[in-house]
Amino acid sequence: MSVVVEKYSEKSIIVKGNTKLYKSNLMELGGKWNPTLQGWIFASSKKETVDKVNKLVDDINNGQVKAVVEEADKFFITKEAYLDIISRLEHLELQVKHKNSTSVKSNKKNISESESESESEPEPVVVKFKKSKK
Repeated sequence: MSVVVEKYSEKSIIVKGNTKLYKSNLMELGGKWNPTLQGWIFASSKKETVDKVNKLVDDINNGQVKAVVEEADKFFITKEAYLDIISRLEHLELQVKHKNSTSVKSNKKNISESESESESEPEPVVVKFKKSKK
């Protein structure tokens, strides 16, 4: 999703879209994050600020502004932990492949058994319901 500038009210504009990586740029221009609106609010009375916001949004959408990833958005793990995760994923993949191949064989067996049994009458199914106490 790109970043857009919209008129929010007579006194303000809002910048919406994928703005998280440009938070510091928007704050420098005096923007205030509004979590309810999911956008950055700027006073439209300051023509210079509005022009800067419009230019920033154009530059963001044209790829001319470098995104800033904050430390809080980064996730670090050790090499050992990474290798452990990969090993576990590979093990799970093997288990899934084995289970799928086993169930395919089982399904083929059940299909062939059911074909031979299809000549006989199916057994009725009895379902019992409990009365709820109110």
